[in-house]
Amino acid sequence: MKLLSAALLGTGLALAATTATAATEMRCSHQLPPAHAVSKVIDRWAAEVEALSNNEIDVQIFGANSLVGAKENIVSTAKGDIECAFSVQFQWGRTLPIMTVTTRPFAFGDLNIWRNWDGSDAANFLEDKLR
Repeated sequence: MKLLSAALLGTGLALAATTATAATEMRCSHQLPPAHAVSKVIDRWAAEVEALSNNEIDVQIFGANSLVGAKENIVSTAKGDIECAFSVQFQWGRTLPIMTVTTRPFAFGDLNIWRNWDGSDAANFLEDKLR
């Protein structure tokens, strides 16, 4: 009985040690091909996350719609099917409509809007909404 107890305790400790040192996987989806400039930035971002987490986070990048399609990125992340996704702002339109503000042609038709944007009431409003 002592031998069985010792074996079970040893197995339990070994499993706990394995679990404690295993990296947390973070699967990230995007629709861009590997050679795209933004894909390369995403790859650098993933490497930096892994380095800054001391490899406690294993970032797995799935580009070119290889994990989920571009239209499913947001919903899949929100449902918890995947841990992260990179999407262009207009794909958020139905989920978070405020994200499409920069695609509105009338929003920035005047250069003075750009010059005076930082700190404006509109900028502060959007910052609050995004927070």
